[in-house]
Amino acid sequence: LSAQQSTALGQFVHLFAISLVLSLNGHLVLLDALATSAERLPIGAPLDVAAGMRGFVSLGSTLFALGLQFAAPVVAVVMIANVALAVLSRAAPQLQILQLAFPVQILVGIGTLVATLPFLATWFLGWEASYDGILTRAMTALAGGGAR
Repeated sequence: LSAQQSTALGQFVHLFAISLVLSLNGHLVLLDALATSAERLPIGAPLDVAAGMRGFVSLGSTLFALGLQFAAPVVAVVMIANVALAVLSRAAPQLQILQLAFPVQILVGIGTLVATLPFLATWFLGWEASYDGILTRAMTALAGGGAR
C-alpha cells in the first residue's frame, strides 16, 4: 500500500490489522472520537495541559501493555525454542547450530503467529468499549476535569 519495501510477513500483518480494524468498525470509532473531542474541547477553550498529558501517558502505557500482550506468545515460544537449541548445541557439539537455528526460529515464530491470530482477533471484539473509556478519561482530564 506504500512505496516502502517490507517483508511479506510485514505486509501480511499490516493487511490483517487493516482488515480487522475495518471489520470491527474501527474507522467509525475514530470518527466518533474526533467528533467527541470537538464536543468536549471546543476551539478556544482553556486546557488543563498537565492533567491531559497524564491522561495521554496513561493511554500510551495501556497501548504499550496491549502490544506486549499481543507479542508475548510469539516471544515466549521463540525463547523456548532458543533454550531448546542451546541445550541441543551442548548435547551435540558437532552440530552446526547456526545453520539449524535460523530456519527453526523462523518456522517456530511464523507458526506461533499463525496459531495465535484467531485468538488476537477474538480478543479485539471488546476493544471498542475499553478504548472509548480510556480516551474519554484522557479528554476529560485535558478539558479540565469536567464534561462540557
